[in-house]
Amino acid sequence: MRMEKQLSLKPGVSLAHQEDRVGLSLNGRTCWAENATQAELLHALEQGPQCVNALTAVLCRRLGFSPDSGEGALLLAAFILNFGEFLEP
Repeated sequence: MRMEKQLSLKPGVSLAHQEDRVGLSLNGRTCWAENATQAELLHALEQGPQCVNALTAVLCRRLGFSPDSGEGALLLAAFILNFGEFLEP
């Protein structure tokens, strides 16, 4: 049986808010979501570990991509690169 990959926030990471922006903070460093879709992913991760397929599905649904197109996986990869220091695989 294969375990599905999950992403979660590192211990000590908190959701940051500033006016209409959302981001992640850890040890005085904050990285802000670039758009509402990234903010939605941050809110999902705040709720607890999320499987990669579910996060990809959120991206595809929100942006109107087919789940089979590969676009969602590319966008999730970019999200992980952007917020990598705050995430645990």
